[in-house]
Amino acid sequence: MLISHSPSAADLRSAPEPASFWDLLISPARTSTGYDYAAATRSSGFSDPVRKLPMPHLTSEVISDAFPPTRANFANYNWSIPHEAIRHECLRLEHAAAHMSGSATSFARFRTYFTSYVMPLLERHHAAEESVLSHYVVASKVSVPAAYADDHQALKAACGAVTMACEARDLPLLRVAVGCFGAFLRQHMADEEDNLLPQIAAAFALPWVNDLITSTGFTRAPQASCPCWSNTLQGTAAATAAAMAYEASKKWGAAPTYLAQLPKAVQAELAAPLQEQFVRRKESLLVEACEA
Repeated sequence: MLISHSPSAADLRSAPEPASFWDLLISPARTSTGYDYAAATRSSGFSDPVRKLPMPHLTSEVISDAFPPTRANFANYNWSIPHEAIRHECLRLEHAAAHMSGSATSFARFRTYFTSYVMPLLERHHAAEESVLSHYVVASKVSVPAAYADDHQALKAACGAVTMACEARDLPLLRVAVGCFGAFLRQHMADEEDNLLPQIAAAFALPWVNDLITSTGFTRAPQASCPCWSNTLQGTAAATAAAMAYEASKKWGAAPTYLAQLPKAVQAELAAPLQEQFVRRKESLLVEACEA
């Protein structure tokens, strides 16, 4: 078991600075993760912090020259859109954890949100990322640090820490687990954006890389009498990730360009009524987590 105890309030205030992400998981008696839970004002409901971000906006601490989101710099930063979606989810999780009621229902709704949306987004993004980076053409020109794959394994443990805290119905522990999860993810993605993506941009024609990313994320499969895209928004991790990335691309102002690169059938699933239903259904879980 990675998390050995539930921290007390005194633990949270006095725990020493950890040396690594693993120290955060093994001894999670602190919250130096960028979100001040003690200062968070408790409310009667969930208010999506992503809606309060200005537009156009990127949460990346690395990318600063992506405005306006022209076709050229979209090619440069296409990979950052899933990163934006993940950072948006970190904001939502931290906000919800700070304002949860602490009831059994609140933990159940938070866990459902995390396992139905956040984990599939991470799993799909990391699977596509690893597939692209292991492609024989990419691997021949880009040196990928082994630490990135190790980070992906560590993040699986971080996901387990969040779900474990939900199952234990331990609110201080959940806040620590969510804070550690967000802090480590942000650092991991910043490292990729600062060190890995420039290597890829320098080595390849970016439209080819974008095509490879898209073909990796969506697999064409024959069904019945006609070939069609097998991924839709109903129950597949790839399509859930696409819907969340599409929503994140709106904050950057690049939604039309992001949408245009996707398979036609997936574009249809992201049309306004269906996407709005998806967003409402997703957000309702965090609303219930804060109100139940």
